[in-house]
Amino acid sequence: AGNDSTSTNAMLRWSHSEYHASELLEKSLQEMQELQKTGLMIDIVATRNISIGEEILIDYGNDWVEKWDEHLVHWEERSNDNVPSPSALMRLNNDQSSILRTRSEQNSMPYPSHVQTVCYFSKHHDYDNSEGILRWQFTTTTEMYPCSILARESFRNDQSQLDKSDTHLYMVHVIIDDSTDAYVVNVPRYGIFFAEKAYQSNQLLKCGFRRFISLADDMVPESWKKQ
Repeated sequence: AGNDSTSTNAMLRWSHSEYHASELLEKSLQEMQELQKTGLMIDIVATRNISIGEEILIDYGNDWVEKWDEHLVHWEERSNDNVPSPSALMRLNNDQSSILRTRSEQNSMPYPSHVQTVCYFSKHHDYDNSEGILRWQFTTTTEMYPCSILARESFRNDQSQLDKSDTHLYMVHVIIDDSTDAYVVNVPRYGIFFAEKAYQSNQLLKCGFRRFISLADDMVPESWKKQ
């Protein structure tokens, strides 16, 4: 969270890890830019005992605090009707027992406009292919791709008999890229998630606040300060 130095319980420092390329701190900013690679690491270190569940608070720097105060002065309250809600996405993904709506059902009962369904799918796996339809399998090369839910079917197994609930499998249309797609059957509920659509995050709102976090002055190498 953004805070001033009076409310913090942690601080930033250059890492003591063996993977931290401390020699880069000796280079000029121009040399760093020419390298076009990373290697610097920063640790977040507690400055006092922190309780379980307590929020980690660091100092974002005076510049950040000033810009935040300025943002509050000019901020205007706006309607939340069209503001993407991160909590809506969390609720959808946390409810793994829910029955997912098919594409046709979403015409009358749509999900929030900023979310889409994504499916676990491996484009490298040798699936059983019957008439262009693939049978879903989870593999070590599985990735997540946008997908539409075309249909679902229910069945009961030993576990579902105990809790009296149906288990569902889905048929989905997976979009791998602009020229490649796949129709997949027998996709379980745990193979389908919700994700934000591209450029639909509330972080992209025009009324949102964005500002970089400054490093403490004693963390900035002298060679960088001179440029």
